[in-house]
Amino acid sequence: MIRLQNIVFSYNEKPFIDELSLHIKKGEILSIVGPNGSGKSTILKNITRKLDYAKGAIYIEQENIRGLSPKKIAKKMASLSQHQGSTVDFTVRQLIHYGRMPHKKWYEPLGDDDQQQINWAMDKTGVVQLADQPVMTLSGGERQRVWIAMTLAQNPKVLLLDEPTTYLDICHQLEILDLIHELNKELNMTVIMVLHDLNQACQYSHRVCVMKEGRIECLGKPQEIFCSKLIRDVYRVEAVVSHEEGKVHIRPMKVFKGGKITC
Repeated sequence: MIRLQNIVFSYNEKPFIDELSLHIKKGEILSIVGPNGSGKSTILKNITRKLDYAKGAIYIEQENIRGLSPKKIAKKMASLSQHQGSTVDFTVRQLIHYGRMPHKKWYEPLGDDDQQQINWAMDKTGVVQLADQPVMTLSGGERQRVWIAMTLAQNPKVLLLDEPTTYLDICHQLEILDLIHELNKELNMTVIMVLHDLNQACQYSHRVCVMKEGRIECLGKPQEIFCSKLIRDVYRVEAVVSHEEGKVHIRPMKVFKGGKITC
């Protein structure tokens, strides 16, 4: 579905990512985790062309994204960053309308098909009853659902989410992650998301990509890659990692002070 091939990227001419390769499969949820500054968001921004890599190539459905217009990319994938733009003057429905822009010419009004897609997106995310409310008056969880509805109105094949549960309480975090899981299952939508909570990444992902210092430290199914040694190597934290009925549970204990690292 999406393939990163030997990506090289620098910040202010300082090398950060060097020869990174990654293949995201169609219909999977891939979570990217790692400490602050490990390169998680940088990977997403390279895929969406918000950052420009120096060398290598990124393909979506066998097409090099550098050969695609921004509008064509927007028809294939939608992204949400952790900090959204100002929506002071927008109602919920008005904001969701913007999801249809990649499918329209600049002068072309929304048609019946567009309205059907918008209504479907609102229904799928449970925000129909909020349609006429100003976005800025909503709770954090409601607002995040509205932004996801806008991306669904875009009708993408790939959804990229940078810390979609940031600033939400635990109830709203789980609601958003359940929604993402439902979209993936029902629509076979490919999802790439950056998460900080390792237990949430294990619960909601088919595979997890663990980043450290601009490189992929480990990649695979949660039950196959997570152990105490990996947590110590990447996060410098002592943790108890248990495997129960195919599920992974990670319980952080304390900061790792040094010594020999064994699994």
